[in-house]
Amino acid sequence: MYYSIGDSYSPSMESLADDGNADDEYEDDPELVVKGPESESWSETIDKKVLKNYKAKYIQRQDNIWGKQSTIRRHGSPVCEHDVFIIIIIIIIIIIVVVVAQS
Repeated sequence: MYYSIGDSYSPSMESLADDGNADDEYEDDPELVVKGPESESWSETIDKKVLKNYKAKYIQRQDNIWGKQSTIRRHGSPVCEHDVFIIIIIIIIIIIVVVVAQS
């Protein structure tokens, strides 16, 4: 006899329900609101005494990660709707070529 995941119920499955309001509870949280302009680099946000404990290579790496994330936050995901459309067209062309080749 085989069982599927839908045959049983556990309280932990309640957390899987998406009511569409997952982010609403955080919108008004003053601790999560960005205050003022965003820092240009990670190292600007860290206390100078703490920075002295890190190697220059680590600080540079964190600054690079910070910069990439900042760019994504400002401009959105690097994959835009146009890119998705092109990917779908390419997939359709590949499917057509495979079907024609098998005929």
